[in-house]
Amino acid sequence: MIPLEVRDVIDAAVHSVIADAYQRYPNGLESRCAHYAIVGAKCLCRLTGDGFIPVSGSQRIPLVTGGSHTITPPQIDLDAAKQLSDLRNYHCWIELPHAESIERVDFTLRHNKAACQVLGISLAQPCAETYAWARLPRQQIGVAQPDERHGYVSCLSRDSQLTQLLWEFQFEYQQVFEVLTQQAMQKITEGLECLCQQAQHGH
Repeated sequence: MIPLEVRDVIDAAVHSVIADAYQRYPNGLESRCAHYAIVGAKCLCRLTGDGFIPVSGSQRIPLVTGGSHTITPPQIDLDAAKQLSDLRNYHCWIELPHAESIERVDFTLRHNKAACQVLGISLAQPCAETYAWARLPRQQIGVAQPDERHGYVSCLSRDSQLTQLLWEFQFEYQQVFEVLTQQAMQKITEGLECLCQQAQHGH
């Protein structure tokens, strides 16, 4: 796993470039989970050489009234969709499969409260973190533990149809995502240089 301080740098860089590019657009940044997933995965691949991929599916959210709400499109809408923009109720994140576990990364926790407000629902316990990063045993996937970042990513469920639409979206706008990735990588490089300088001064 990437060290915590390096993850913080990556999260800040990905968010910065997405915010600069899209915060003035309608619906704000809470609807840009696909962009966070695609740019984040591309950055992680370049940094680590591992096969991080953007994926899409449903998200189960614990409610303040008890119970939960699942963000997922109706199957009839999913079957009819020609592109990702034909749908609304879905979520995107990043995955790296391991032999007995799945590493999940989501740089959009900072937008969870705003996204829920758009949907008219109230989170049981809004997360103070800006991102989630956890490596889960495969048998833990789907187990609700909403009070922890590990629990958050266990409440995600990948869907093959949605993921295919996400990959087609990435391919269609590959030049845009390449530019955003290059910008994020520049910010990551600068952030890592600052970490190195801080470490040197610390000694």
